[in-house]
Amino acid sequence: MEQAYAKRRYVLDAGAWTPVVCPITADYLNIRNTGANSIQMTTDTNNPDSFDDLVAGEQDGINQHRPLSFNYKQRFAPGDVVIYLRSALGAGEARVTFC
Repeated sequence: MEQAYAKRRYVLDAGAWTPVVCPITADYLNIRNTGANSIQMTTDTNNPDSFDDLVAGEQDGINQHRPLSFNYKQRFAPGDVVIYLRSALGAGEARVTFC
């Protein structure tokens, strides 16, 4: 039976984008900035217009709306890159919950 809930810790730097890879079949993830600096998030590392900031101590969620029927495809499959993260300045850390 597949795990229904997973957490991952990502250590970030200001230079490179870090891919957030889904470890389980999930339709929701929560990104919590546990570092001292803001982090940047994007789904397209080549498009600065897609960058968003998450200040220290804040969190953001990405979810799939569930239809009335439970016969639906999950949004994120194991191995999918859901989003990219990096620190806005210096070192950073994010905790991501998948379910």
